[in-house]
Amino acid sequence: MSARLISITPFEDFRGSLKKILKKSNIEKDLDIEEAYVLYSKKGAIRGNHYHKETTEYFCVLKGSVKFATKVVGKEHIEEISIDEGDNIVVEVPPLTAYAIINEKDEKAIILVLSTKEYDENYNDTYKMVLY
Repeated sequence: MSARLISITPFEDFRGSLKKILKKSNIEKDLDIEEAYVLYSKKGAIRGNHYHKETTEYFCVLKGSVKFATKVVGKEHIEEISIDEGDNIVVEVPPLTAYAIINEKDEKAIILVLSTKEYDENYNDTYKMVLY
C-alpha cells in the first residue's frame, strides 16, 4: 500500500483496553503533530478525495469499519484496504499520496486523525483528487 500501515497492540485488562495510537518509536522521522480531530462518518459518507504536498496524516478507526483507498500522485494504481476497529492499525498517509475513506456499513464510523499541519484557511495544502 502507498500508505504505511502501523500495527498497534492494545493493552487489555479487567477494566477494558488502552490503544496507544502513535508512539515516537513507531514513526520513521521526527514528527510534530499540529492538529488532531475525530471524523464521524455515516453510511455512504466519503471523506478525503484529496492529497497534501506537505502534510502527513495518521488515521485510526476507533469504531466501525471503512474502506481506505490510496494513490501516489502521478501513478495510476489505486490501492484499497478494509479496516475494522479491531484491526488495530494506524494508516500513515505521506505527502503526495491521495486518499479517500468510505463507510459502507450501517453503523457510524469514528476515525481519529492526527495531522502534521494545522489547517489554515489562508494557506491551503489540500489538492482534490477523486478516488471514490
